[in-house]
Amino acid sequence: MRIGINQTTLGLLDMGELFALSKKLGAQGIGLSYDDSKQARNIGDEKHISQLKGLMDSHGLAITGLHLGVLCESPSLLLGANVASSKDLIIKTMEMSRALGSPDVIVPFFGQNRIEFPKELETATRALGELGEVAEDKDVVIAVESTLHFNQIQSLLADCGSTHVKVVVDVGEWAACKYDVGGMIRGLMAEDIAQVHVKDVRKEKGNPPDYNV
Repeated sequence: MRIGINQTTLGLLDMGELFALSKKLGAQGIGLSYDDSKQARNIGDEKHISQLKGLMDSHGLAITGLHLGVLCESPSLLLGANVASSKDLIIKTMEMSRALGSPDVIVPFFGQNRIEFPKELETATRALGELGEVAEDKDVVIAVESTLHFNQIQSLLADCGSTHVKVVVDVGEWAACKYDVGGMIRGLMAEDIAQVHVKDVRKEKGNPPDYNV
């Protein structure tokens, strides 16, 4: 187990500053984020991978996850028209993961990619099941981050049928949904959990939190 800091927590820093500050803060690793199409163009880029390897070596830090926030800009894994290209991006990210010590590939279901209806869950589960076969071949974990409730998570994992598709325990998101976070964690098997994300509620002065707590 490693204690890491997510890139988005530290703000807009270049990669060198990001690694240096994370090391200074005592982290053992960094979770990188690819939140828009511009950032996603770095995925698989040899220059980008070489830079990351050099920073990992010089700072003694691991990369703990590759977060594909760009998937949330559209119903990436929910509509058939988007699924093929989204799967290609995820597979490309798995290949980059292999080159970086096999950090988890985090697939978020937020924004326009949020699962809200049974048909969307069915489509996403089918896509994740197919990706799980690739993940097994590459020995890379796909970590699913979502607001699904406990029964839906159990169903998704069972239907995917892959030991390489796991879940992210996102404490903030689950608390925002008013789920029994402790009960959900206890209900999951240890081998079903890829990562645990712990965060504080952030809000602007004079405004309520941007989710229900």
